[in-house]
Amino acid sequence: MKPIRYTVLIVEDDESMRDTLEAILKKEYRIIQAESGKEALKKLGENEIQIALIDIRLPDIRGTEILKAIKRERPDIECIMMSVISDDETAAECFKNGALDYFTKEFDYDILHQRIKNAASLYHKKMLLRHYRRKLQTLESELSLLRKEAPSPSQPMHRFKGRSDEGDCSLTEREIGILRLKANGLKNKAVADKLSISAETVRTHVYNILHKLNVKSISHATALAYEKGILKLPKED
Repeated sequence: MKPIRYTVLIVEDDESMRDTLEAILKKEYRIIQAESGKEALKKLGENEIQIALIDIRLPDIRGTEILKAIKRERPDIECIMMSVISDDETAAECFKNGALDYFTKEFDYDILHQRIKNAASLYHKKMLLRHYRRKLQTLESELSLLRKEAPSPSQPMHRFKGRSDEGDCSLTEREIGILRLKANGLKNKAVADKLSISAETVRTHVYNILHKLNVKSISHATALAYEKGILKLPKED
């Protein structure tokens, strides 16, 4: 699997400095250049950018205003600010507005490279965290749905006693609905789409059905459900 190749936007009005920065970074990153604040904002809207390297003094818009715009529109982008002189007040303003780093242009290239690498690593970790949070929310939503579908004293259940090797079977309405769809030949994905749930949730229901009916296959479960009247054969016209 190839490593992720992130895009770095270099916002710098000095062409020589832009080219130097690109030469340092282009082996590991995709580079987009912008010589003004206006051009930077345009390219931000046209490209997927993960890291922005922004000069404080630009011919049209101050770099700190570009930073604010990025953090307002694309807060996920990691921003590193550059300045000709070291200014504690400007640095404080940058960090207050969400910059990850700030340095003067009299920098060591190896140190710059490491700072960009740190920004890329932080971006990657944030994206992973966001992915796992979404996954957790999905699982919590599905768990909540399963809890709602769990039998309760007020919820009707289809119960029948089979032979001792068939178990004591109590299927919920959702399980019966899934068994009916499976009996019609639908795959888990198709059942999931039809019921607006995930395929993983369908697999969980199928496991519960097989466990409750004490059978090893959905075809056996279907036959047993028809035999016991849980599923009804369609009436002939």
